[in-house]
Amino acid sequence: RNIATYKNIKVILRGVYVQENKIYLLMRIDNNSNITYDVNAYKFYITNDKGIAASEQTIDLPIEQITPDLKVLPKGKNDLVFMFDKFSVGDDKQLLFELTEKNGDRNISFKIISSLIDQAQVYK
Repeated sequence: RNIATYKNIKVILRGVYVQENKIYLLMRIDNNSNITYDVNAYKFYITNDKGIAASEQTIDLPIEQITPDLKVLPKGKNDLVFMFDKFSVGDDKQLLFELTEKNGDRNISFKIISSLIDQAQVYK
Protein backbone atom coordinates (compact mmCIF):
# COMPACT_ATOMS: atom_id res chain seq x y z
CA ARG A 1 0.00 0.00 0.00
CA ASN A 2 1.06 3.57 -0.55
CA ILE A 3 0.74 4.66 3.07
CA ALA A 4 3.17 5.30 5.91
CA THR A 5 2.20 6.23 9.48
CA TYR A 6 4.22 7.42 12.48
CA LYS A 7 3.09 9.15 15.69
CA ASN A 8 -0.30 10.32 14.35
CA ILE A 9 1.20 11.54 11.06
CA LYS A 10 0.09 9.67 7.92
CA VAL A 11 1.55 10.06 4.43
CA ILE A 12 -0.47 8.79 1.47
CA LEU A 13 0.63 8.77 -2.18
CA ARG A 14 -2.56 9.62 -4.06
CA GLY A 15 -1.20 9.73 -7.59
CA VAL A 16 1.74 10.09 -9.97
CA TYR A 17 1.21 12.27 -13.03
CA VAL A 18 3.25 13.44 -15.99
CA GLN A 19 2.80 16.48 -18.22
CA GLU A 20 5.37 17.45 -20.83
CA ASN A 21 8.76 17.25 -19.06
CA LYS A 22 7.39 17.40 -15.50
CA ILE A 23 6.42 14.70 -13.00
CA TYR A 24 3.90 15.47 -10.28
CA LEU A 25 3.38 13.51 -7.07
CA LEU A 26 0.06 14.12 -5.33
CA MET A 27 0.42 13.33 -1.64
CA ARG A 28 -1.81 13.74 1.36
CA ILE A 29 -0.30 14.27 4.78
CA ASP A 30 -2.74 13.76 7.62
CA ASN A 31 -1.94 15.26 10.99
CA ASN A 32 -4.12 13.37 13.44
CA SER A 33 -2.48 15.05 16.41
CA ASN A 34 -3.64 18.14 18.28
CA ILE A 35 -0.08 19.46 17.90
CA THR A 36 0.70 21.29 14.65
CA TYR A 37 3.55 19.82 12.61
CA ASP A 38 6.27 22.38 11.82
CA VAL A 39 7.96 21.18 8.64
CA ASN A 40 11.74 21.20 8.67
CA ALA A 41 12.08 19.68 5.19
CA TYR A 42 10.43 17.69 2.44
CA LYS A 43 13.10 15.54 0.76
CA PHE A 44 13.08 13.08 -2.11
CA TYR A 45 15.96 10.89 -3.15
CA ILE A 46 16.63 7.81 -5.25
CA THR A 47 18.38 4.91 -3.56
CA ASN A 48 18.75 1.17 -4.02
CA ASP A 49 15.71 -1.03 -3.44
CA LYS A 50 17.08 -2.23 -0.09
CA GLY A 51 16.65 1.29 1.28
CA ILE A 52 20.32 1.56 2.17
CA ALA A 53 21.16 5.24 1.92
CA ALA A 54 24.91 5.09 1.43
CA SER A 55 26.02 8.41 -0.03
CA GLU A 56 27.53 6.84 -3.17
CA GLN A 57 24.21 5.08 -3.86
CA THR A 58 21.90 8.00 -3.19
CA ILE A 59 20.81 10.74 -5.59
CA ASP A 60 18.97 13.77 -4.21
CA LEU A 61 15.96 14.69 -6.33
CA PRO A 62 15.38 18.45 -6.25
CA ILE A 63 11.78 19.60 -5.88
CA GLU A 64 10.90 22.23 -8.49
CA GLN A 65 7.73 23.40 -6.75
CA ILE A 66 5.39 22.47 -3.88
CA THR A 67 1.72 23.48 -4.04
CA PRO A 68 0.73 24.67 -1.50
CA ASP A 69 4.13 25.19 0.10
CA LEU A 70 3.06 24.47 3.66
CA LYS A 71 5.60 25.09 6.42
CA VAL A 72 3.09 24.13 9.11
CA LEU A 73 0.74 21.16 8.80
CA PRO A 74 -2.35 21.83 10.93
CA LYS A 75 -4.54 19.06 12.31
CA GLY A 76 -6.46 17.41 9.50
CA LYS A 77 -5.86 16.40 5.90
CA ASN A 78 -3.29 18.35 3.88
CA ASP A 79 -3.00 17.75 0.11
CA LEU A 80 0.31 18.69 -1.51
CA VAL A 81 1.59 18.44 -5.07
CA PHE A 82 5.35 18.06 -5.61
CA MET A 83 6.64 18.96 -9.07
CA PHE A 84 9.93 17.64 -10.51
CA ASP A 85 11.80 17.73 -13.79
CA LYS A 86 11.24 14.37 -15.46
CA PHE A 87 13.21 11.47 -14.03
CA SER A 88 13.14 7.69 -13.98
CA VAL A 89 13.87 5.12 -11.31
CA GLY A 90 15.57 1.83 -12.24
CA ASP A 91 14.05 -1.55 -11.34
CA ASP A 92 16.66 -2.02 -8.60
CA LYS A 93 15.99 1.47 -7.17
CA GLN A 94 13.27 3.25 -5.25
CA LEU A 95 12.23 6.82 -4.61
CA LEU A 96 12.24 7.76 -0.93
CA PHE A 97 10.27 10.65 0.57
CA GLU A 98 11.27 12.04 3.94
CA LEU A 99 9.30 14.48 6.02
CA THR A 100 11.20 15.91 8.98
CA GLU A 101 9.81 17.98 11.82
CA LYS A 102 11.43 21.16 13.07
CA ASN A 103 12.18 20.90 16.81
CA GLY A 104 10.57 17.48 17.00
CA ASP A 105 11.05 13.83 16.24
CA ARG A 106 7.93 12.94 14.26
CA ASN A 107 10.04 12.19 11.19
CA ILE A 108 8.60 9.84 8.60
CA SER A 109 10.05 8.04 5.59
CA PHE A 110 7.97 6.73 2.70
CA LYS A 111 9.04 4.38 -0.14
CA ILE A 112 7.73 4.82 -3.68
CA ILE A 113 8.50 1.84 -5.92
CA SER A 114 9.81 2.40 -9.44
CA SER A 115 6.77 0.88 -11.18
CA LEU A 116 4.55 3.68 -9.81
CA ILE A 117 6.76 6.26 -11.54
CA ASP A 118 6.79 4.22 -14.76
CA GLN A 119 2.98 4.05 -14.74
CA ALA A 120 2.46 7.80 -14.25
CA GLN A 121 -0.86 9.02 -15.63
CA VAL A 122 -1.00 11.84 -18.16
CA TYR A 123 -2.19 15.01 -16.42
CA LYS A 124 -4.98 16.73 -18.35
